[in-house]
Amino acid sequence: MDALVRGNARIEGKPDPMEPAVEKGKGRYSMLFLRAIDAALGFTPEERPQTVAEWKRLFPTAEKTQPVTKTTHRSQADTVTVVDEEGQASTIPGKHDQNIVKWLLAGLIVALIAIGFHLLLPWKSAIKPAPEQQQTTEAKQQQILQEAVRKTLEAEAQRKQQEEQVRLAQEAEAKKVQEEQERLAALKKQEKERLEQERAQAEEAEAARRKQQRIEKLLTEADKAMAASRLTSPAGDNALEYLQSVLKLDADNLRARQGIGRVQSRYLKLAESAGQQGEWSKAEFYINKADIIQPGAETVFMARDKLAKQKAKEEKERIKLAELERKRIEEEKKIIEEDRRQAELAFVQPTLDRAMTRDEIISAFSGKTVEGYHIKKSFSFTRYYDPDGTLEAVSKKKGVRVGQWSAVEGMLCEDFGRKKCRRVVEQGEAVKKFGADGILSVTYNKFMLGKKL
Repeated sequence: MDALVRGNARIEGKPDPMEPAVEKGKGRYSMLFLRAIDAALGFTPEERPQTVAEWKRLFPTAEKTQPVTKTTHRSQADTVTVVDEEGQASTIPGKHDQNIVKWLLAGLIVALIAIGFHLLLPWKSAIKPAPEQQQTTEAKQQQILQEAVRKTLEAEAQRKQQEEQVRLAQEAEAKKVQEEQERLAALKKQEKERLEQERAQAEEAEAARRKQQRIEKLLTEADKAMAASRLTSPAGDNALEYLQSVLKLDADNLRARQGIGRVQSRYLKLAESAGQQGEWSKAEFYINKADIIQPGAETVFMARDKLAKQKAKEEKERIKLAELERKRIEEEKKIIEEDRRQAELAFVQPTLDRAMTRDEIISAFSGKTVEGYHIKKSFSFTRYYDPDGTLEAVSKKKGVRVGQWSAVEGMLCEDFGRKKCRRVVEQGEAVKKFGADGILSVTYNKFMLGKKL
């Protein structure tokens, strides 16, 4: 039967024109064998057995056949050997890839088709085989089929072995490729990590450089502010803020910490100077400033204690001096009071008929005021002196009238003529007497009269 005829009938939707083998060979051949031929002659691949297991299901008696059978054909002396495939068939997997199985079964299918066509031509033979011949033929057919199945199984085992070898080779190659890819990926990852690390190090170095530049600038500004005594003010431009900004960038910066210590020391020195001048409020202010910079510092505690002791000592000295001043004033009051009392007891008001006594002159020179008139009209002025402890009066010529005189707070004065007030001048233990014209005339021990004003 031509395949084109079958194909056209299939396209036109008509039944398959090829008569089944089970109809043609019925009664002459085994039904299992005829069904296997019909299955092998299916028009489409899907209609044919796809696996060895499906072929074995078409020949259930094949597994029960004797391991080895030898049969001699009438016309041929060839020997066909059938082996036991039960153990081997059990190792065949139940399902294989269709594309791989097709070419392995092609030989078996062609062989079955050839046998089928050979056996399905009984109408060409005029002689019908005898029953004995039919049995022999069926046995031979069974052996041929078993041999074909054995070869197919051997081919399948060989194919499977080859596939396993190919699979192992492919797996080895795939593993090698994968390892190479993993190696390249690891190298790429390492290179990427190296580049990222270098970039991070470069960025870190740049950040550190900028940070150090910023720190140096702040330290320079702090030095300038400290030199200008801008310790904590004005806001934003003082030494303390610059140094604190440095510590925010670098908490362990030694220069910044030392700078803050210098700012605190400056305040403590200012406090000490203010304390020495007795400016206690200002000293306390500076100490509080130093305490704010570094709270609880031992130097601040010592400065505060020193200021307290200094203040207490100063207060004690002030109280002592005040007490001494009070005593001195009291003593002076006592002396003045005693002098006043003694002067009142010794004072005698002069009259017109006598001159001043020594005590009267002393009293006058001590601050008392004595007034009177000269006792002699022919003399204008009388000067008093004490050369040997006795008070004497020496008259001066050229007097034309009696004048009024007075002694007020150490000055002997007259209110007539060209003469003005004269005063007593005492230099150490010597008393110099000046004339009315201001010229030195006599030196005495106690009093000097006559220095012109």
